[in-house]
Amino acid sequence: MGQYHAIYNLDRQELLNPCGFGDGLKLREFGRSGGGTMAALAYLLAGSTCRGGGDFSKGPNGGRWCGDKIAIIGDYCEDGDVRGTTMAELKLGNFTDISGVVRNEMGGELDR
Repeated sequence: MGQYHAIYNLDRQELLNPCGFGDGLKLREFGRSGGGTMAALAYLLAGSTCRGGGDFSKGPNGGRWCGDKIAIIGDYCEDGDVRGTTMAELKLGNFTDISGVVRNEMGGELDR
């Protein structure tokens, strides 16, 4: 079995689900991904994308998470693991999964 993770934006109440990018939910599975979850995270966090060779093409969500409080949180997480956030807040289901939107926006860039 093992612990399953997602990437949470605690400021915007959004998340990336690794399964949405064809990755597994275990930290090592998506942490080593060369073209899925971690590429999407880089796209969301980049503050200056689309300004030079090797950058992602800028879509409406490129850089959207830049400066926000982001955490990779597993289902074994306990109160105190994420500073300023309780597990009750995370488990309320108030987070919007934006994986599909980001995957579609990035299109073939996830394969590069």
